[in-house]
Amino acid sequence: MRTTKIIALTLSLFFCRFGLEAASFSKNAPPLRASSTTATVVANAYIEIAMSDDGKYTIGTVAGDPTRTTDDNKILLYGHPTPWSSDTIIRIDGADTVLGSSGTLSVAPAAGASALSCAFSVSNIKIVESLSIVKSKGTRYEDTVLIKYTLTNTDSAAHNISLKAQLDTMLGSNDGAPFRIPEYGSITSDTEFDNDAATTAGAIPAQAIVFDQLNNPTVVALITFTGIGYTTPDRVVFGQWSTGNFNYTVNNSTFSDSSLMVYWGYPSGTNAVTLAAGQTVEYAFLYGLGGFKYLSGSPFNVGIFRPSELELATTGVSSYQYQPFPFTITAFYENNTAATVTGAQATLKLPLEFSLAAGETARKPIEGTPGSGSVAASQIVSTSWKVQTYGRLLGDRTYAVSVLSGGGEMIIPDQIAIPGIANGVIGRVTDEAGNSVNGASVSIYSGETLLFTTTTQPDGTYIFKNLAAGRYSVRVSAPGLPTTVYDAIVTDKAEEYRSVNPVTFASPNQTLKTFSYPNPVREGHAQISFYTDKAVGAEISLFTLSGELIKTISAPMALAGWREVAWPIDEVANGIYLYQVEAGGEVIRGKIAVVKRAARR
Repeated sequence: MRTTKIIALTLSLFFCRFGLEAASFSKNAPPLRASSTTATVVANAYIEIAMSDDGKYTIGTVAGDPTRTTDDNKILLYGHPTPWSSDTIIRIDGADTVLGSSGTLSVAPAAGASALSCAFSVSNIKIVESLSIVKSKGTRYEDTVLIKYTLTNTDSAAHNISLKAQLDTMLGSNDGAPFRIPEYGSITSDTEFDNDAATTAGAIPAQAIVFDQLNNPTVVALITFTGIGYTTPDRVVFGQWSTGNFNYTVNNSTFSDSSLMVYWGYPSGTNAVTLAAGQTVEYAFLYGLGGFKYLSGSPFNVGIFRPSELELATTGVSSYQYQPFPFTITAFYENNTAATVTGAQATLKLPLEFSLAAGETARKPIEGTPGSGSVAASQIVSTSWKVQTYGRLLGDRTYAVSVLSGGGEMIIPDQIAIPGIANGVIGRVTDEAGNSVNGASVSIYSGETLLFTTTTQPDGTYIFKNLAAGRYSVRVSAPGLPTTVYDAIVTDKAEEYRSVNPVTFASPNQTLKTFSYPNPVREGHAQISFYTDKAVGAEISLFTLSGELIKTISAPMALAGWREVAWPIDEVANGIYLYQVEAGGEVIRGKIAVVKRAARR
């Protein structure tokens, strides 16, 4: 993390640099004001924040970002690294004040380890503005900024307040960058959202994407409004940039200079927040880089947006859920031909541990308007799917979007990371058909010592927490079904992806079965699971494709049911390997793909 001071350009030099006349007060030139002369910058390897000494801020990327293919800085907010055009307005008892205007700053900007903050005082309301670098919900890197406002009433009387934060979005060199919202589509003209059922506006979206271009985007931004632990905004507007105005009237006009406006306490006449004496409220949203898988083809350029990593949330003491649940995968399609494309279809192909949410279909038409079956030349359209997982297999899980058009097929593979739980074991019990098993008994052992016993929830999930790092044995049983046993490796880091649950109850009297996971395996161990219908020992043999025996692993006699052994892949090179399980006079075989991660440079 680095913190620096940037000396701002003088006004005359600014005009000369951009070839503007000093008399111009358009968007391209900051207005004359009693402005700051310095800006404080906080940055890491991915993103930087600049805050002027009047509290205005900008955000941009950092040259040399290891996650990017281009080695240059990219602007995410206009003017970066010289703040001026993004602003915040507070309305107190009907009176508007632009934060940073004369006399409002009470605490000068200060830099922390990964944050910038300052404070304002307006009519006995203290507003602390803080911008912190946090982990992105779209990339798994610390390349996102949490923009937070903490409002405290220091008066002895209550006040009605509303707040508007405006981001003057600029992606790279595109000052009119359009917005894309999963399950809604493209936004290129004035559009508003709110959670008021009495209006015709749509509900506040969870996220929005902004990129400079769909045709090989060089920078993609992600905005997150919900699910971050703060009050959801009352209104979100994607519209034309303007400065100094609290109200914004949506007129559906196409914007050439896009901006984002986020409101709390809106409309201020009826929904203003009454802040009692001494009361404090916090408002926040996220803005930073977003994950985006892109592939250029014919007739479409295709971009896929999804969470790069799900979050594991425990519910009570005995269950868990991945968030978002379900999560959304959205594919954007840009017709890059000069003709209308008809009859195109997209199919979402999921691994076994992912499933479509209720009511979803894997195959969907690619079309501009519902039922048309067509996409006009240069038009950008989208399809979305709701997907869910319980984390049966952890780590980077691969799925794909298949695009069929004119007899040709494009397949765009992508990955979503599924974390485990630190110092714990999670799992879900199902039957062979994938149905949840409610009320199954689950016990966890350290060696032969029973530690805890729990029962599965209606969705089949269970959880054990507060375990020391090490190897444990988990036994699962239910009336009329054979006992299942598996080993769980617990670590103190959720991202190591080791606590995994392969429990699927087999039918009674079932013969030998096997599978391995993760497959492909990229690091650590491949887990080879196998089922026996009686208490027998087993021998697992590993071979090359040419038939050379490279390792034998013995599994001692144990209870009937599912068991597993671990095969460390540091012993072999990348490639396809065969394994064979022999147990109770039966033999079954499978394949394991080893694709080790390349070391980061």
